[in-house]
Amino acid sequence: TPTPPIAAQLNPQTKSLLEGATASVAMVNQAADLAAGPGMEQAVAAAQSGTNGFGVISGGSSRYESGSHVDVKSVNLLLGMSHGLSNSAGNLTLGGFVEFGHGGYDSYNSFATRPSVHADGDLRYYGAGALFKQDFNQGAFVEGGLRAGRVWQDYDSADLTSGGLPVHYSRNSSYYGA
Repeated sequence: TPTPPIAAQLNPQTKSLLEGATASVAMVNQAADLAAGPGMEQAVAAAQSGTNGFGVISGGSSRYESGSHVDVKSVNLLLGMSHGLSNSAGNLTLGGFVEFGHGGYDSYNSFATRPSVHADGDLRYYGAGALFKQDFNQGAFVEGGLRAGRVWQDYDSADLTSGGLPVHYSRNSSYYGA
């Protein structure tokens, strides 16, 4: 008689492997907030007197709940040039920028039937983008932007092993947003 197949079971600790991707998405989203908020404000202010450079920097620590949690610490920098144009509707600001960020993360996963897994890693991204804002004479405005770049992320965990060796991987991917 043939031996029945063994049912494969996924080790729940492998969830930790996804936390690096969570951290890199979090940092790229922080950069989007920097571009849309303080970056746009500085571009508009710089464009008040023609064509000028602008820059903003932010840093901090954030916790992202993922069923467990990921703590991300990062610094984000945005540098650009903007130009202001007056038109019959109001004022138009056009700008371009480059962005860079560097940081790290720690992830913590607890399991009911397995040991907890701590992992950490480095994060960085580089990108470029464009923005615009049309301020209308009546006080309304329309603004937008595009950005794209590349994000790199490392993962290390001594708590998660393969063949007795600590798990490590590096990955990179493109990002874009509008």
